[in-house]
Amino acid sequence: MEAERRQLWLITRPLESLRPWAEFGLLGGRLRIGEVDLEVLRPIERCRATSVDPVTGTTEANVPGILAGHFGHLYCGVYAEVRTPGSLEVGERVHIGPRRSLTYESQQLSQAEMASAPRMARVTSVLRPAAAATSVEFEDPSPALTAARPGQYLRVHRTDLDVPGWRNYTISRAGEGPVRITAQYREGGVSRWLAALHEDE
Repeated sequence: MEAERRQLWLITRPLESLRPWAEFGLLGGRLRIGEVDLEVLRPIERCRATSVDPVTGTTEANVPGILAGHFGHLYCGVYAEVRTPGSLEVGERVHIGPRRSLTYESQQLSQAEMASAPRMARVTSVLRPAAAATSVEFEDPSPALTAARPGQYLRVHRTDLDVPGWRNYTISRAGEGPVRITAQYREGGVSRWLAALHEDE
């Protein structure tokens, strides 16, 4: 149970068991739907067209504004490219295959686009360097943070909340190897969540 909570990316399982936003953990992975094989390339950034009713042409809701205010980004869903075509039937089960390392070429993203795109990371170490701080080391599945420098920030999202759950943290180590962020204890749900990771060690 705890191993799964700490594992921020997903193992092979039927798509119907995925949690909200888990599609960001599929980047670089393969999907099998009946006879069809697909490769997941990159997340989708939503535009104002998603706010328009296609029948009436009226604006029902500001979808990008809701995403930005509630989740801190404009992404929802992922692009996938068909690798093996075939027929699809209603009710086909979708299975997740192995993932490969993310690269700028394979994901068709620039360095800036990949750095800003949401993705799942795996926590490798949780330390407490001071009584009121937690340092979290993690493996980024993309190369986007290899050029990051201490002093730049990284936005961390919780995907298990019904309220906005994201916060920016200063990068305290970057380059080769795991990236590290250090968070001071605060009342916010994200900082308390990071602190709880240390207690679970």
